[in-house]
Amino acid sequence: QALVAQCTSAPGFASTFASRFAEACSLQPLAIQAHVDVESMQMVVEEPAEIELSGGRGEPVFVASLSEASLPARAGVCEGFELIRCEHQKLSKLLPCPAGHTLSFTGTSTGSDWTCSARQEECGCMQGKAGFSLAKGGRRFRCATCDYNLCAECHRARSEAARWLVDEDFRALRPEQVLSRERVRAPARLVFRSPLNRLPNLSGRQLGESLGVRRIKEMHFRRLVVEIGHAWKKIEVTNKDVLHRFQQACDEEFVLNEEVLLGDEDEVEEALTLPVGTKLRLSQSHYEGSTKKSKPSDFGNLVLPIILEWGRKRPPLDFPLPRLRRALRAAGIFWLNSKQEELLLGAIEPTEDDLDRYGETAWEMSLAEAFVMDTEGHFVNVGQPVKAHHVLAVTKALQARLRDREHEDGFDGLVSRSDVKAALHLGGIMWFTPEQVDVLLDAMDAGRGGGFLLTDWLSRFRWEPLQAAVEVQRALGHSAGRMRALEQALAGKALGFHDFQSQLTALGVRWLTLQQQRVIFDAIDGDRSGYITWKEFVSVEERRRSLEVAREGEIEQELAEAAAKRAAEEEDRAARSTKAATRIQARIRGHEGSAAAERRRGEVATAAAAAASAAGATRIQASIRGRRGRARAAQRKEEVIAAAEAAASAAG
Repeated sequence: QALVAQCTSAPGFASTFASRFAEACSLQPLAIQAHVDVESMQMVVEEPAEIELSGGRGEPVFVASLSEASLPARAGVCEGFELIRCEHQKLSKLLPCPAGHTLSFTGTSTGSDWTCSARQEECGCMQGKAGFSLAKGGRRFRCATCDYNLCAECHRARSEAARWLVDEDFRALRPEQVLSRERVRAPARLVFRSPLNRLPNLSGRQLGESLGVRRIKEMHFRRLVVEIGHAWKKIEVTNKDVLHRFQQACDEEFVLNEEVLLGDEDEVEEALTLPVGTKLRLSQSHYEGSTKKSKPSDFGNLVLPIILEWGRKRPPLDFPLPRLRRALRAAGIFWLNSKQEELLLGAIEPTEDDLDRYGETAWEMSLAEAFVMDTEGHFVNVGQPVKAHHVLAVTKALQARLRDREHEDGFDGLVSRSDVKAALHLGGIMWFTPEQVDVLLDAMDAGRGGGFLLTDWLSRFRWEPLQAAVEVQRALGHSAGRMRALEQALAGKALGFHDFQSQLTALGVRWLTLQQQRVIFDAIDGDRSGYITWKEFVSVEERRRSLEVAREGEIEQELAEAAAKRAAEEEDRAARSTKAATRIQARIRGHEGSAAAERRRGEVATAAAAAASAAGATRIQASIRGRRGRARAAQRKEEVIAAAEAAASAAG
């Protein structure tokens, strides 16, 4: 950080950075000529605490979210990656010289030649013979007191060997504490493991859901609702006027908003009138053709004659199985067996509660619950089951494609839709139709202009403890006969971890690792005794959910306490600020009072001085008047004496 700060504060760095950045932009296939002007720059340290984590408390720690602009994201880390190692540097003093003085970075040497002092020590210089005589331009760390020098390589090696620490107990902490600023500061070394560095530890249902199979089922479900909820008939259109009427009356879903008369207006009795609410479609191509992807305005581009189908709404009352099979084929659903078809037929008939809640659309809600949501797990697959080796093979194909393209000009780190389609084919997922593959890609699309990051694929297959517990609970529900036998065999017995593993294997749960099985077992074993009862075992989902709710409650309580503590600290700071301001104001008032008293004392002194001066002037004036009187008296006396002498002389 010190080296970066020194480089950025050097004169001319902004202009140099601007010119080099503009040069780099000019090498990219941009549509415009790049011009870069840097007026100011701010360097910000990316802290590990910016990565949001989940798990912990004795469980694996996973990445919950992180910024796409962060260093881990640019390295390929995304949501679902597991943190398996954490190293950080101990906050200590700078590297000292042998006498204990701190070495300071002197920059690039521009004076006389110097040598690395490590050459005189047992370890020697990291640069070998070059350390004996380093010419001008070498970076060094120096202690001027001892005349001790270290080259940059020796300083880095000694600092790293002394300061890097491995955090062995980070999994025991809460997720927000693992990379907190109080524990880990940059620089740090974080090691993450991809969820697809091996076969994904997910059930077949989870693999299908992660791939996007539900989106495919949603598409076919919408078509099936249209097939079941309408009675369809065919009409041949040979008149442009009729197409124009359809164009004016249809909305974007090809549903008529007004009546349309078919045939000649002069022969109303023989003409057919389509009522409001009628739905139209092309007979030749129900969904992959122009009717689904076009607009009503495209009716004018159709070449006559054409065959249209129109359907009027009808409630699916007493819906027979043969009609359902025809509707399934029309909706593109060809992969169901006879048992699944019978289950769908039963789902079309809603319960009384659904009728009271949803009314006329109750059968649609019931069908969606059975086919799309599929809480019972009867319609997990579309065509064939997605397996773990399929997902891993697709991942390797995508990685190989990225390696092939990384040296291409203008490569932006994205794979195209065609690349993903080819990877699916190479991975063995070849039973989806092109339209279904497009639905899968639309589900993966993150708004990158038609391209995909590898992390968009990896993050879909992350492992979550709660979902794993749900799958174990579902496996328990699907094995009712085995469950009864196990319950009778284990009645009144406590299950240890090895017994728990055996029961999972007996139930067909073979996709979990040993560590993941331990996580689920510990969630059931609330008292940490190492044993669980059969009743606790069969309520695994509820116990895991309760554990996560309790943890969320603890986090919320801690956040509330932290907020209250911050509020109290702010109030304390505000009170101290107010008290300090009061003291300052009192001090100011004291200073003002002292100044006023000083002014008053000055005024009194001035008045006293003026009075004394006036009194002195009066005394002076009196003295002057006294001297003048005495002078006049003496003069009169002299005059009297002179007159007396003159009189005496005259008398004589």
